[in-house]
Amino acid sequence: MPLNHLGISVWITDSEGNELPQYDIKLVDDNKIECWIPSTEGSNFKILWKILNPMPRLDLAVYPYLDGVAMTGALRLMANLYPGEFDAHQTGPSTVRLYEFGKRLLTDREDAAKPSDTQLQYLNTIVAKFSWGLVGESRPNSDYRIPQEAAPLNEKLAKKGHSGSAGLGRAVTRARLATRRREFLPSSEPILFTFRYAPRDWLKARDIIPNSPRPSPSPQLKPKRERSFSPDVIDIDDLHTDDEDIVVGKHLWEVIGDPHPGLDLCAFPYLDGVELTGSVLYQKNIAKREVGQLSKEPIGTSTAQLYEFGRRVLTDKDNGIKLDSSRAKRLNTIQVGFVWGRGGDSRSKTRFEMHEDIGPIHEKTAKKGHAGAAKLGKTVPIDKATRCNFYPNKTIKKVKFVFCYAPEDWLRAREIIMDTPEPDSQNSQRTQKRACSNTSETVDVDELDTDDDEIQFIKHLIPVPIANKKQRTTTRERTVQPKVEDD
Repeated sequence: MPLNHLGISVWITDSEGNELPQYDIKLVDDNKIECWIPSTEGSNFKILWKILNPMPRLDLAVYPYLDGVAMTGALRLMANLYPGEFDAHQTGPSTVRLYEFGKRLLTDREDAAKPSDTQLQYLNTIVAKFSWGLVGESRPNSDYRIPQEAAPLNEKLAKKGHSGSAGLGRAVTRARLATRRREFLPSSEPILFTFRYAPRDWLKARDIIPNSPRPSPSPQLKPKRERSFSPDVIDIDDLHTDDEDIVVGKHLWEVIGDPHPGLDLCAFPYLDGVELTGSVLYQKNIAKREVGQLSKEPIGTSTAQLYEFGRRVLTDKDNGIKLDSSRAKRLNTIQVGFVWGRGGDSRSKTRFEMHEDIGPIHEKTAKKGHAGAAKLGKTVPIDKATRCNFYPNKTIKKVKFVFCYAPEDWLRAREIIMDTPEPDSQNSQRTQKRACSNTSETVDVDELDTDDDEIQFIKHLIPVPIANKKQRTTTRERTVQPKVEDD
């Protein structure tokens, strides 16, 4: 899944165009985002990018850096913001050297080169810098700068990292290379995408790549499910979620009784208004009173990102996103919609949607709420991602549950959470938790059209747990008042 930030999408691939998976994605500040990717010594790689939301009336300059060393960049005029690709540095009118993962020379000699702190900071990184501005005059390109080979590095300076490198490999001949260069006048702070790379074993040893879960037994073949007579077909994904070792925020639901015999139930989630992959609870699982759950979003054939409570990036700058009233209303909400119908047969999934973070949001848009966010977080392995069709029953009304979330202190300050007298311990009864099913079949949903006039909304507010803070125990109950409202 590419890194998406401020209307720009960037990703790294191998020489064949296969995207390298990303781990431990972090928003460093308003204009910087970073992640880790696995590298293989001796292999070539590419930097790919595309513009999702261009800045009006501005051109774009893109600059790649390998281990802090600037490489040949590119310009895009405002009328031609087509996707771009970097895989080599131009060394002459018709020659380039390909990007390559290599091995850095280390030495124990005290007189070895000592890079500055800034240079050390950019070791083992691939950076793509994007600047919006205006293109100036052009002139002939007669100066082809060839980066110097990195000098041996004292091994003490590299002890916290690894000996890998990103640099230039073999030279190749290419036609139609740039023969002129242009001046560029930036008009805003650059946007930086940083890909920290390391061998896969190095990443696993530091838990940046999570260890794969134990393989689950092979699923039994099930007979084809009778299709609905409804003409509408919804394409849905299948994601196995039997990860009992992972404790994250999850959407759980249970069907009371058997309201629609013979039909399956499709659930589709929205985090802050962003539609994610859903899940199907089949009729045979409903009959067993099994519980459905949603806890992660598939981003590859064997990886997914966990749902996470986080913090939204706010800004007072004019380039901050100003949401319309409809989108602003969906901030700080977790919504789950339910549709009855029939799930079809599954097949392998090869296409994955990109989900952009909403932000940075202009602080005026969020002034009536809080800076919390519901989003995608840590990347974890999954067994396999598959997809199938779902056939909705159009005669049954769709239902959507809306959970407005906020920190507990925020809810208490507005008296949404009310303190009540201590209950009589003799009369209080503890409700036994229902265990999540380990056998329920879950099928993830890609697309589901919903008519808002056919949806019933049921809203209530929930407290958001504070990260890295021990849960406080109290003998007082907290009451949360649900409300039903028509959309």
